[in-house]
Amino acid sequence: MKIQLHFLLLAFILVLKSGASYAQIEIFGEKGIVKEPEAWGAQMDKLTSFKGKNNVIYIERGTSPFGGVMFDLNYSLDFSKSKTITFSAYNPKPHNTLDEYSLLVGVRKNGKETDFQELKKIPIKSFDKWDDYHVEINPQEEIDYKSVIIIIQPSSYQKEAEGLEMFLTNVTVPGFIVDEVLVDISTDRSGKQIILDVLSHSDLKGKTKKSPFKVIKNGYKELSIRKAETYSRQIILYMEKSLSANDDIRLSYEKGKVMDNMENELKSFKHRVVRNNVPIDFEVYSDLNFNHKYVRDNFHGQRTALSKGATLPGNVEDMGMRVTLKENGWGGVLFSLKSDIDITKEQVYKLKVFIPQNLKNEGKVKLEFCLRKDQQSLKQLSKTVVLSTSDQWQELTFDFRGDKPQMKYFNSIAMILRPSFNAKNINGKEFFLKDFMGPEKLIN
Repeated sequence: MKIQLHFLLLAFILVLKSGASYAQIEIFGEKGIVKEPEAWGAQMDKLTSFKGKNNVIYIERGTSPFGGVMFDLNYSLDFSKSKTITFSAYNPKPHNTLDEYSLLVGVRKNGKETDFQELKKIPIKSFDKWDDYHVEINPQEEIDYKSVIIIIQPSSYQKEAEGLEMFLTNVTVPGFIVDEVLVDISTDRSGKQIILDVLSHSDLKGKTKKSPFKVIKNGYKELSIRKAETYSRQIILYMEKSLSANDDIRLSYEKGKVMDNMENELKSFKHRVVRNNVPIDFEVYSDLNFNHKYVRDNFHGQRTALSKGATLPGNVEDMGMRVTLKENGWGGVLFSLKSDIDITKEQVYKLKVFIPQNLKNEGKVKLEFCLRKDQQSLKQLSKTVVLSTSDQWQELTFDFRGDKPQMKYFNSIAMILRPSFNAKNINGKEFFLKDFMGPEKLIN
């Protein structure tokens, strides 16, 4: 499956005029500037989280001799101070035994063209754990490189790479040669401040007034800024009232003069999304058994049979909703909510899942969490997580912050288990669910 590339700056990245190059920059991960990489010779899924890492891509190699993932950039890469590419990778233990397991990492002038590239072959460090990789490459000075490439098991002319998997995040490069400066915008954890962190090497100069900035909460309410302070690497906006974890925050800068020591000037912008770092307080919307605070007790199995209050295999004291797959392929659980979810305010959800080993043995298992209107899938919001362990509860997180929904309100949920396409014997297999959680609802 080939994923089309959409190069998008994340919502909290702003642009200022400059002529500088920058320190190591994350191109994919929690603060990455590439929203969607492109896969070739492989299938790819984007995951909210996997084994303690957020914003992860999952790659499964196909039968092509070469295949992996590329990150195409609008900027030329700067290797003047460092020639290191770094990333974090989790490689599940493969089913087939090969003489070696390796990656090919490097850069190209253009992601789809191989005429101008500099790649380095490295061994996979280990299996079934996260490893950090630091790869030194030797780019040619006269080449204008704009793509980063990671290939899984190169030169697999006998299809030996088929089925090899990798989870990938925190991909960084030394810097860019651009006419822009990238700035990260977020709240602090208390919600009392909005912070603009300067990512360029040139420090800010002078003082900043609060008047050029405008803060909008949840699409309509303008918030008061008590004061603004400028430091060498930051602008801090102190809010009159604290922001909450569920607030959708946008920042505008329409006039004024913020400059750095190179006489570069902040350009105006409107309604940029601010990354909200205030911790979310979760509550249980339904235990998916007998207690349902915000969920209607109208659970429906889709290609499944449901049994509430079922005991887990080997543990008669632990209960969950038992979901029995009635057909080979996918199967799910559908239910309605007592009141609508406002996706502009309630954006992160959690769920506990238990997968017995006999189901995990059938191959990769994914769970898709869908927010819907009247159980219609046409304009649903969905997130998919690969289930990483068996015979124990896993708490999954589904984070919709930064998404662009086609509607504001949702009144129903679908949780769909999707085993591997190669699974042949899942009819009758079981899995368990409990404790569907969401942001605490503050009801006046």
